[in-house]
Amino acid sequence: MRPREMVIPLRGTGPGLQDGIPPPLVALHLVGGFPQTLNNLRKTSCAGGKRCQNPFMEFIWVVPRSEIFPRAGAHGLLSLAGAELEERFLGPAREKGFFVERRYAETRPELKQPIPYVAVTQGDTVLTLTRLNTQGESRLHGKRSVGVGGHINPCDAPETSEEDLFLRACHRELHEELQLPKDVVLPLSPLGLLNDDTTEVGAVHMGLVYRLNADDLTVSIRETSAMEGHFENLASLTQAAHDQSQNFETWSELLLQSEILLTARQTLTL
Repeated sequence: MRPREMVIPLRGTGPGLQDGIPPPLVALHLVGGFPQTLNNLRKTSCAGGKRCQNPFMEFIWVVPRSEIFPRAGAHGLLSLAGAELEERFLGPAREKGFFVERRYAETRPELKQPIPYVAVTQGDTVLTLTRLNTQGESRLHGKRSVGVGGHINPCDAPETSEEDLFLRACHRELHEELQLPKDVVLPLSPLGLLNDDTTEVGAVHMGLVYRLNADDLTVSIRETSAMEGHFENLASLTQAAHDQSQNFETWSELLLQSEILLTARQTLTL
């Protein structure tokens, strides 16, 4: 067990005190004991009992770029089986990572933010989402996506030695964005890593790609006010991604162009 570190304010390295907002905080190596008092700072009560998040106080899991990309970073989808993905990326990201305030991480390309990114498939189709203008992240408005995911937060920290930080984040994100059966083990399988350092946004994120086989699951959109979605033919979407004829977000375009979802489906039916 690594020792807990202090949570310290960063001076002169991020946004200063503006409109009463304090400078960012860094919380080092706290996956096993993140201070609940800090975790609560990003939660406010909302009408209807829904949880809202304070955009000025969100802590996310990051890992130093040098720990996962000691040389040049990969571009596009790096297809890796479970054992190799664990050895090359998940293990180092788990062992060398720590929580920082999101405002700080978004401006630091020397840190990578691992984002669980789950493609939900049924038969020869994949769930395709369109982000509406009411959705919080303006950079994704109107974009089409075949991935469900988001940042890893302190609430995703494992509560037992048998749990995993990344899988807990996958399950939380899936249940937050989709209506899925409760108390059912979701059949997730790892596919690899998505990386795109050609943009400012991509330079600080990396996608941990999983596939959810939803053949036996009833799936619907939970936040219909923020997104709409339905299952579409995977082969048609793959062709559209190659033709760049659809307004896909970058990661979804790269994932479809790799054709790994088609390959995974074909392997499943053999």
